[in-house]
Amino acid sequence: MPCMKKRQKNTPSAGGLSHPGNGPSRPRDDSAAFVSALAPISTPATTAIVPVSASAYSRNAYAARRPKKHRGLKAALVVLLVLLLGVGGAAFGGIMYVNSISDRLHENVDQDLMQALSVEKAAPGEPFYMLIMGVDRSEERVAEGDMDTFRSDSMILTRVDPVQKNVSLVSIERDTYVNIAGYGADKINASAALGGSALVVDTISKFAGVPISHYVEIDFDGFKAAVDALGGIEVDVPITIDDDLAGGRVEAGLQTINGDQALVLCRSR
Repeated sequence: MPCMKKRQKNTPSAGGLSHPGNGPSRPRDDSAAFVSALAPISTPATTAIVPVSASAYSRNAYAARRPKKHRGLKAALVVLLVLLLGVGGAAFGGIMYVNSISDRLHENVDQDLMQALSVEKAAPGEPFYMLIMGVDRSEERVAEGDMDTFRSDSMILTRVDPVQKNVSLVSIERDTYVNIAGYGADKINASAALGGSALVVDTISKFAGVPISHYVEIDFDGFKAAVDALGGIEVDVPITIDDDLAGGRVEAGLQTINGDQALVLCRSR
């Protein structure tokens, strides 16, 4: 199953928009920043000194009224400038935010994997294939130096048909013997240790005879986060599981289990 992160509650800001860091991906509105930057700008007050005895139609009176017209024009221009910059700022902020999402999606993706994935662009609506792979890695195991390489415990080849709104999943047994390029016949899960995710994609693509254009990898931490993000899952556990190697204990019976318990259930043999 794909890695899911816990959704954070949106925190409305001025104007009803959400800050990008506090909610689901929505374009950031930078207009407030531009407005704040322009806020100190104001038209200097102009005081016309008119003698008390001067007539309302005198040259001095006319001179006193004329700056007011200029001040109104300047104020209108400032408001227009703020609006233009605000709209431009929001558009610019949105573009930058979308680009940042794209950059994050490609972070830590090695070039070998990118080359292994099919780059042929299918026509809009055409079905495509995606590989979902689960690995036995976690931050805790990395910190403890538990192992130098991680194994692919689960491999699911997924076919997505956007038009029919249909998703088909085929789980590939990790002990399946296949030909691994450069290494000969071996168990299919050995491809991860031998050549990483790129070799896994290449091996399964050749084994299944289909191009794989998308790849999702989920580890122990991602699996637990996905279950917790769903608020737990309801499972009828047939027997009590007490397995230190799997990471803990899960009681028998119908219950809602959290991410830690779900991982124990999946790992226990």
